[in-house]
Amino acid sequence: MKVSEQELTLMRRESGLRVGANNPSSTALGVGQLLISNRKKFAADCGADPAQELEDSGTMDPYKQVCMMRLYVKASRHKTFAAALSYWDQHKLTHGEGSY
Repeated sequence: MKVSEQELTLMRRESGLRVGANNPSSTALGVGQLLISNRKKFAADCGADPAQELEDSGTMDPYKQVCMMRLYVKASRHKTFAAALSYWDQHKLTHGEGSY
C-alpha cells in the first residue's frame, strides 16, 4: 500500500505512526485516531470486523487502519488530506505529534 506524504504527515501528527495509539480521553484508536463510531462505520469496507471495533481496541492491521482513515477523510467535511492538514494547521491542534 502506497501512502502519500500528506497521509503520512497526518498519521505522524495523530499517532506517531503507532497502530496501537489509544487516546485515553476518547475512543480514538490507531494511526488515524478514528473514533469508535467511524471505525465501526468503515471497518467492513476495509476487511475488518465492525463487531471487533470496541471502545479501546480494534484492528491492529495497519493496512485496514489506513483504509478506514482514507474513507473517513473522504466522507468528512475535509474531503482530502490536504484540507485535513490545513484545518489542523489553522486550528493549531495542541495534542502534538503522536502524543497518544
